[in-house]
Amino acid sequence: MVSLAVGTLYQGMVVELVRDVQDGRLDASVGDLMRSVLPVLGPLIGAGLLAGLGIAGGFFLLIVPGLILLTMWAVIAPVIVVEHRGVFDAFGRSRQLVKGHGWPVFGTVAAAFLIAFLAGIVFILVAGSIASGPIVRIVFSALASTITAPIEALVASVLYFRLLAIKAQPAAPTVPPSVPQQPDDGLG
Repeated sequence: MVSLAVGTLYQGMVVELVRDVQDGRLDASVGDLMRSVLPVLGPLIGAGLLAGLGIAGGFFLLIVPGLILLTMWAVIAPVIVVEHRGVFDAFGRSRQLVKGHGWPVFGTVAAAFLIAFLAGIVFILVAGSIASGPIVRIVFSALASTITAPIEALVASVLYFRLLAIKAQPAAPTVPPSVPQQPDDGLG
């Protein structure tokens, strides 16, 4: 449970970090990132558990349903962190954002998984070549997880902001702030 909570907190912080650098500057400290994620930590953990169960169940049912769910729910964490949505609402919002872009989202998630998987294999092979003891394997496995953990969080964050940009509606015309708006009395 501690590992899940820390991993989820980390993913939320990465989402906030990506949002922070959208303007080209890094303004938030690690403390700021952590404080911004703490209010949504519970929903992040809940959504992570539910998505994990759903995707695992989908993989159990002939793999394809799991891949579909993995794709539809690819941006649940960013939806919760950025939009402050609840657990169940985040699933629907993620599906809405991914709709119409399933194949590119799936390809991106699959590529990220492949990179993380290959990096993990490299660490396991290095551990096996250094020593065959269980302690060495545990240390290298933890090191591999630490190094590859940012990949999933970064991919979800970048996908979320890219999907938002793709799905954005044209901006409505705005009145410059220096021009006060007069209420329309209908008299022309």
